[in-house]
Amino acid sequence: PFVANALISLYAKYASFNQIPHRDIALRNTFISTALQDSLYDTAFHLFCNMQATYAFRVNDFTLSILLIASMLLMEGQ
Repeated sequence: PFVANALISLYAKYASFNQIPHRDIALRNTFISTALQDSLYDTAFHLFCNMQATYAFRVNDFTLSILLIASMLLMEGQ
């Protein structure tokens, strides 16, 4: 699983989410998390909102923790 996650993370940096045919919650979380790791907080929130509106994206605990971290970093001005 670690290697697969690393490959997905790498793909998330250079590809569009819309290019992937099967989008599950793990993949969605990886794309959001990758945006956060690159300090692209607005992109992370945009991805979340777009996924939720377009794909009826259901959040899980990991998704919420990612978004809470992003909110905290934005409030700190990082």
